[in-house]
Amino acid sequence: METKDYITIGSILVTLIIGILSLVFTIRNNRKTLFVNAVTSERVKWMAKIRDLMSEFLSITRYYEGKKLLEDKAEYFERLYHLQSNIELHLNNTEKEDKDINEIVKEIIRLIKIVYNKNQDKISEQDALEITTQTQKLVEKSKVYLKNEWEKVKKEAEKGNIKKDTIRDKLKKLFKKS
Repeated sequence: METKDYITIGSILVTLIIGILSLVFTIRNNRKTLFVNAVTSERVKWMAKIRDLMSEFLSITRYYEGKKLLEDKAEYFERLYHLQSNIELHLNNTEKEDKDINEIVKEIIRLIKIVYNKNQDKISEQDALEITTQTQKLVEKSKVYLKNEWEKVKKEAEKGNIKKDTIRDKLKKLFKKS
């Protein structure tokens, strides 16, 4: 074989190696992009669900002085507990912000139970004030929480960087506690 044949074979091999490497990197980047898109999309849906649950919970727990209490107490509390469970299941029980929101939800329900156990027709000024204070606290905490989650989603979408190890580590910690 002549030198030009070696050069031709060498060029073909270099081209082949570059093509294979390009294919490998393209596949890897596509998988990463698909993963980031899927996670980001699901987080946005999750945030919308949390927002809807909070909105519904707040709409049935807003009280004001003189508001008539509902006659069907059982149905009302069933709905409250259903929403509370949904909110708890949509939040992470290991993060402080999530725990704070769950505690406020529990406190609102506790205050409402006190009001209904008084067997009065209308809510008093003091009871309305206590519940309103807690619902406003829930609104503020939820706004900050959702804003922070939105910032995380934007950052992940921009950088395309979702830490799989962190997610995996959190899951391991969660199941070790159980």
